[in-house]
Amino acid sequence: MAEKRTGKSLQELIDHVYEQELAGNIQKLPATERTLLLHSNYDELPMDVAKDILEESKRVEEFKLMRLGGLRKLCDNPGYNEYIANILGVPYRALFE
Repeated sequence: MAEKRTGKSLQELIDHVYEQELAGNIQKLPATERTLLLHSNYDELPMDVAKDILEESKRVEEFKLMRLGGLRKLCDNPGYNEYIANILGVPYRALFE
């Protein structure tokens, strides 16, 4: 749309904006709003799809919590070298040979 209005290519417009920013001619304002556009294939979400989404979300959450627990153990453990060796599946001494 901007290309049609200005008669310049998109790349020329982008380059011009970056040049003006580097020259200090652009003032940035904080973002005040975000818009999220989604394409929907359903007027109403089927129950089986909703259940699949919830189950996947739960699996992702459980995985992240497991990884967070591992990080917490790593940070709190005075024997962190042995812990890392255990996670990597190598003997502790192999890390330092």
